[in-house]
Amino acid sequence: TDITWIRLGFDKVTTPSGARFSTTMSLMISDACIAYNLLEPSVDSRGRRGPTLAPYTGARIFWANTQVDATDYPVSDSASSVWADPIFGGMWETPFGENGRFSLAGDAGGFTLSSQLTWQVTALFGFDFRFLEHPCTLSIGMRAIADDYAADSTNRVTTDLILWGPIFAWDIRF
Repeated sequence: TDITWIRLGFDKVTTPSGARFSTTMSLMISDACIAYNLLEPSVDSRGRRGPTLAPYTGARIFWANTQVDATDYPVSDSASSVWADPIFGGMWETPFGENGRFSLAGDAGGFTLSSQLTWQVTALFGFDFRFLEHPCTLSIGMRAIADDYAADSTNRVTTDLILWGPIFAWDIRF
C-alpha cells in the first residue's frame, strides 16, 4: 500500500483586469496491491534478504478536488472526483555492499476502464538495519507517476499529469 497526498494553492492572485481570486487543488493517490515472489528471497545468518523478483497487481485510486473562490465577488466553484484503475507491474530488489539495497519497480494500468493510462516507475537505494528486533530498510530514490483521466459529461474533473521527484521510504517487516 502506498499513499501520496498533494495540495497546491494560490491565495489572492490578481489578474491583469484587477480581479482577485484564490484556488486550491488537492490530489490523493493510493495504491493497493498484492504481490507474489517468483524469486523467493534467501535470508543469510544476519537476517539480510537476497534478491527478489515479484510481479504485482492491484488498484490505483485517485481523488481530486479543485476549489476556486473570487475574492472581490460572491463567486465560488469546486469540482471533485474519485476514480480507480487496475494496475499490473513488477518489482526487482537486490542487496549490494554490506547493508545496501537497490530496488526498481514499475507498473501500468487504466486501459480506458477509468483512465486512458496510468503508470509509475520507482528506483530506490536503501540501507538495511534492525529496529526493535524487526528487519527494516530506510530508502531514498526517485519516483515518477502519471495519469490521463477525463470524466464523463456530468463530471468536470480532467487530469493529464506526470508527477516526479524524490521519495523517502521506511519498510519494516514483521
